[in-house]
Amino acid sequence: MCWLEEHRDYDLASFLGGRVAEEMIFNDATTGAQNDLDRATKLARQMVCEYGMSEKLGPLTLGQKHDQVFLGRDFASHPDYSPEIAFEIDQEIRRLIEEAYNEAKQILTKNRNKLDEIAKTLMEKETLEKAELEKLLGEGNSKKNLSYDPLEEDSGLKKTEEYH
Repeated sequence: MCWLEEHRDYDLASFLGGRVAEEMIFNDATTGAQNDLDRATKLARQMVCEYGMSEKLGPLTLGQKHDQVFLGRDFASHPDYSPEIAFEIDQEIRRLIEEAYNEAKQILTKNRNKLDEIAKTLMEKETLEKAELEKLLGEGNSKKNLSYDPLEEDSGLKKTEEYH
């Protein structure tokens, strides 16, 4: 699968949406979003180290992978960069995560009424089916129908396909 750089912010923000929603609804963070945080951090690291999608470090692949699997572990990765570059990698990952967090917060703040409706329903039912969620969000909902779309022309990102 080919992953477009233009979608990175939206994908990372969607991973962080649960954490932001917890903070907005409960005024606190829980362990519930741990998997989403893990996935967001892994994706940001891949963007920086594997896909060359770092504004600061440029189009580089950092960290050589070795094709030997040992004791069921993933492919081993060995740094082929200095401690200074390792620091820069960490800074870039943090920047990407912080930007995505802020984007998720902006989206949920603009759609707070929908967030509150979903949270109330989840407190009553614990789970929602796709049709129930779509009903709460409004008919014909898609990512682009929310009041904030990070792929709008004024966001600086190029829209390449419709999101449904």
